[in-house]
Amino acid sequence: MQFLSAPRRSWDKRNELIPYGRLRRRLDEGYDNEWRGLLLSHPAEFSQSVDVYRQDLSCQIQSAEIHLGLRAGFMPPKVPYGPIHRPFIESIFSRDSELAETRREFELTLGKGAIAEARKLSKKIGMELASRIAI
Repeated sequence: MQFLSAPRRSWDKRNELIPYGRLRRRLDEGYDNEWRGLLLSHPAEFSQSVDVYRQDLSCQIQSAEIHLGLRAGFMPPKVPYGPIHRPFIESIFSRDSELAETRREFELTLGKGAIAEARKLSKKIGMELASRIAI
């Protein structure tokens, strides 16, 4: 099996190898050249942004539970979702209308107070985001 070395920053001492066939399949699934270059040049940033966004979804659910009186306490995220992560996440949502629709559905469901359905959608969004950046 052929391997292609992923671009890494100078501070990263690991030289992680990606199976070439898997990389080729992922890149041929409709990503344009700009997106392909962005994803390959910032793999750590995309990964961290997805993890932080998943934590943010969990915090939104906790806030809704507190508002409805179903939960007494709040567990804050380890890293708050903010302007550092937003461009990476929004670039994924802007390229995938189905995922953006799932996010809108999550927000509406949360607004209605359907916590169980919001948890399912949160997991679905998290899994889909992770699959979008998996190379």
